[in-house]
Amino acid sequence: MTADATPTPPDFVLRVLRATTDHHVAQTLSWEPTDDGGVAFHIHPDDMGWVPLTPDTLPVFEAALADVFAATGGDPTFGPMLFAARTSEGFEEPRTWPSDRRLWPLFEQAREDRVKTHEGTG
Repeated sequence: MTADATPTPPDFVLRVLRATTDHHVAQTLSWEPTDDGGVAFHIHPDDMGWVPLTPDTLPVFEAALADVFAATGGDPTFGPMLFAARTSEGFEEPRTWPSDRRLWPLFEQAREDRVKTHEGTG
C-alpha cells in the first residue's frame, strides 16, 4: 500500500471519476488503498506503465482530455497519453506519439515544456 499524509478528499475522487467516465477513458484508471484510509489513483496511458494522478496533476489530466477531444473533434482516446507526456518521461520522441497527426502539435508542445522544465531545474 502507498503511504500518504492525508486522506483523499472526496471532491478529488469525484473529479477523477467524472473526468474518466465523461471522456470514456475509465479503462485507463487504476487505484489502490493508502495506509491512511484514502486512495491513490494511477493513469495507464499505454500498456507500458502508469502515471500517478494527484490533486496537483488532476487539472493537467482534465486539460489533456479536453485538448485531445478538441483536436480530434470528439475522440479523447489519447488524452491519458498526452497527460503522461505532460507530466512524466517516456513520450518525448515522435515514434511514441499516436499516429493521428492532428495530435502531434500537442505532444510537441509537451516535449518542449518538459525540456524547458528540466533546463530550468538542472
